[in-house]
Amino acid sequence: MEEKLNQNQEVRGEATQSTPEMPAQERAQQQPYQQPYQRQAQAPPFPPQPLRRNMLGGTGFVLGVIGVVLFWAPFVRFILGVLGLTFSLVGLFRKGYRKAFAITGAVLSALVLFIVAAIWSHFGYTLSDIFNEDFVDFLNFLDK
Repeated sequence: MEEKLNQNQEVRGEATQSTPEMPAQERAQQQPYQQPYQRQAQAPPFPPQPLRRNMLGGTGFVLGVIGVVLFWAPFVRFILGVLGLTFSLVGLFRKGYRKAFAITGAVLSALVLFIVAAIWSHFGYTLSDIFNEDFVDFLNFLDK
């Protein structure tokens, strides 16, 4: 039985004995070079959408600019600072919208609020003094 198998292997070209190693050059000629598997780049299922205009960020920017320009107006600067910062921060955290005006508006509005805090601290006022009659009288004095 083993003789039959050996004969069949020889007929098919298979050697029963171990063959010496071929030089690398001959082996390269016999076997075609196979490139490693490379994944083909696929197009995204839909084209990326451009960023939309950020109207809330733009509103915060405009309020911040007006607040910086009108920093001398007593009560207006506080309202503009708070509203500008609010609109800018809401516009900043919206996804899919441009962020440049929202960032700039937040910085300007924070600057306005810093100016308000500096002026209040210069005159010795705290947040609890906002509803005090003396503070309201001081604001009326500045309006004149």
